[in-house]
Amino acid sequence: FPETRVRRAESCVASMPICSGMRGAIDALAGAIRVLSRRLRGGRRPLTTDTTTTEGEEPTQRECERWVRHVRDVQVSRMTPEQREAILERAEISRRAVTHCRALSAMQRHTESSLAFNRAALTVMSSSSTPADYSMASSRWEGAQRSSRA
Repeated sequence: FPETRVRRAESCVASMPICSGMRGAIDALAGAIRVLSRRLRGGRRPLTTDTTTTEGEEPTQRECERWVRHVRDVQVSRMTPEQREAILERAEISRRAVTHCRALSAMQRHTESSLAFNRAALTVMSSSSTPADYSMASSRWEGAQRSSRA
């Protein structure tokens, strides 16, 4: 019986989608599972989780969410103000890093499209046979440059 609860908890954690900002939460859940496992092996009464699945069944999404909420509530109740502040600081650093990453990606896309447009414009200008063709290509290129800066 105790090992089944540990397997259910591990399966809940394994079924959660992982994103870069959740690594700490996943590690904390893994720690909670280890603590629960030690409690179960040590003979002490485990935390109550109100799981309703029968032996051998996979837990439902609702049961997983309830378990994660329970673990979070226990961890928050035992957290010191310094730990809470450190978590908030790490979250803010992560948020800023994501914001900078998105801005850099946008600049990279803009640079790539600019280079492609410049390459195409210079190719058209170099292949123009008359001064009128060259002037028309040049004016199109200047107009596109002005609109891309806006």
